[in-house]
Amino acid sequence: MRLGRLVARGFRNLAPLDLAIPPQGVALLGPNGAGKTNLLEAVAYPVLFRSFRGAADAEVARFGGDGFHVAVHFGAAEPGRQAAATWTAATRTKRITVDDAPIRTLAEAAGRWLTVAFLPTDTGLAAGAPGERRGFLDRMLALADAGYLRALARYRQALARRNAALRRGEVASAAAFEAAL
Repeated sequence: MRLGRLVARGFRNLAPLDLAIPPQGVALLGPNGAGKTNLLEAVAYPVLFRSFRGAADAEVARFGGDGFHVAVHFGAAEPGRQAAATWTAATRTKRITVDDAPIRTLAEAAGRWLTVAFLPTDTGLAAGAPGERRGFLDRMLALADAGYLRALARYRQALARRNAALRRGEVASAAAFEAAL
């Protein structure tokens, strides 16, 4: 899918915008602090439903603002397809919609589309430990496939329970989780 339009209100330092994205793409140029990364974060937010920098929703909202709304509308190949997120500061709640239908859990939205952002801090993907690469792949696969997201959640839960049993010295209890791992 290609991005056709971006709508943002109260998102970081961006002025309110309703921006049509040309099919040829966009090049972002500007000095440091001009908002290039904030614009890319606004594009990715309704796909990931969180900041790709790991920032809390309160940090994504404009300082002192009521909250934010950000939506992506996909291009001509996918007419009517859209995803949106609205965060309200007063209640600290987030409302997510996909194609105008409310989404209760992030797992419901997984696998519909994918965005990938490489940040300067991601140099560990090439030069770092295998765990960094595995974590990146887990995140990307979880976004691309709801089944993988559910399996990853079950695996992490079994791993945490097994490790807790091992810390308590309950070797027999820990062995019960081996099949799930």
